[in-house]
Amino acid sequence: MLDRRLMLTGSLAALSTRAHAAKLSGRASPAYQAFLNNVKSAARAEAIRDNVINDAFSGLKAPNRRVIALDRRQPEGTLTWQAYKNLVLTQDTLERARINMVSQRDILKPVSDKYDVDPAIIIAIWGLESSFGRKMGKFNIFDALATLAYEGRRRRFFRAELIQALHILDREGFHAADMSGSYAGAMGQPQFMPSAYLRFAADGDGDGVPDIWHSRADVFASIAKFLHHFGWQRGRRWGYAVTMTKPLPVGQLGRRHRATNQQWSRAGVIGADGAALPRIQISARLFRRER
Repeated sequence: MLDRRLMLTGSLAALSTRAHAAKLSGRASPAYQAFLNNVKSAARAEAIRDNVINDAFSGLKAPNRRVIALDRRQPEGTLTWQAYKNLVLTQDTLERARINMVSQRDILKPVSDKYDVDPAIIIAIWGLESSFGRKMGKFNIFDALATLAYEGRRRRFFRAELIQALHILDREGFHAADMSGSYAGAMGQPQFMPSAYLRFAADGDGDGVPDIWHSRADVFASIAKFLHHFGWQRGRRWGYAVTMTKPLPVGQLGRRHRATNQQWSRAGVIGADGAALPRIQISARLFRRER
């Protein structure tokens, strides 16, 4: 048996302060303006009001170069699993998680009971996505999404998200400057993309508006609703330490390849303790653990 240790992980259908608009170029780009006009026409066709559209696109002159630069060097695509884990799961993060488990328990309990999601998982997602609400991103969402829709790697995806962000603005009555987020358009403390907000943002505090920027009850309820929708189950492990009984092609390791536990078993993957993999219906990826 090979002594190479690996980690098999199941996929998780991961998931006010004014927003500081990212610095824009002082010179307008005619091609970019034509693109924005096309998006505005599409928004009007979906019955989004003109005052909402004007608020969202006010001041946008040219693609945001900072957004483009960040999009091209995402750490998830350049770091190994172990290096990424060491970067995000620091001792400080773990200690803050423990403190928040206690300090937020009165808000967590009703949310956990309603959606049947473990409070520890809600805290973990909150901590990973925005450092417990401290780092939501300071990009203007409309600036970031419009830039990526115009010049990014996944233009169709980001254009659709841009239209969804306009629907949020139209539906909830926010101001565009309030919808701060990451360079990739992920918003608020749970870092929801606009389409995820429209599907999963929940009103946890009962004021009628799901505010994932400022209301912790709404943030926790939204995370729990998201996880509940995708079938999160109490007691289910996120991953297993495994080993191999025969060589495995390198191309089957990492984020790009997924298979069921039954398929991994046929390929010679077993538990680190020598036991067979659990017979559960999940799609999983295989990662090599660095020594």
